[in-house]
Amino acid sequence: MEAIMSPLPFGIDISKHQGTNDYAKMKATTSFVLVKATESWGYTDPMFFANWNGLVGHNRGAYCYVWLSDDPLRQANHLIDIVTQAGVDWKYDRLVLDLEKSGHGLSRAEVTRRVLVMMERIKEVTGRYPILYSRKYWVQDNMLLTDSRLINADWWLAYYRTALPYPLFTPEMPPPPLLPNGVSKWLFHQTCERGKGREVGVGSYYVDQNRFNGTR
Repeated sequence: MEAIMSPLPFGIDISKHQGTNDYAKMKATTSFVLVKATESWGYTDPMFFANWNGLVGHNRGAYCYVWLSDDPLRQANHLIDIVTQAGVDWKYDRLVLDLEKSGHGLSRAEVTRRVLVMMERIKEVTGRYPILYSRKYWVQDNMLLTDSRLINADWWLAYYRTALPYPLFTPEMPPPPLLPNGVSKWLFHQTCERGKGREVGVGSYYVDQNRFNGTR
């Protein structure tokens, strides 16, 4: 399988699973890094503070892995509180909602309502709506895309090749990602889940890779 390199700015997303990282190398080899901060309303990624502070001065975003069955306002406030504690400049740093966990029987209308509650709370504090991470078919199966706030959201969409078996690395899927019906633009494309970790300064063997739909 021949790798096709995209000219779009390259970045990665990280969490505790990357272990101990070389932030100087990470900054030198990426244009941006998206960092796991929280999960639901009571969990903080144990590597978040180290990762976030190691990336001071770099393009960075902090994400919450959303539990749709839990209180959306508590989840939004937890994300805001943790990132504020770590140090943040809302003019540059972005928050992200990671939407991929099952809604446990919630209707599409209720899932949509809860996501919008989180979006509005984040905008109230930061001045901007969060980036929304998901994938085409999850969004179509779990949400109603009739609200302009979702149609025009800053979408970060996963769409990549089937992962090759360890210890092989999987080439990136060239942009663009598959878009949910009704969505016409995207901000980030998660292009690969088994990129070369060592090349970008992470402690893990594999790392997720992404492209930004713009310039550096």
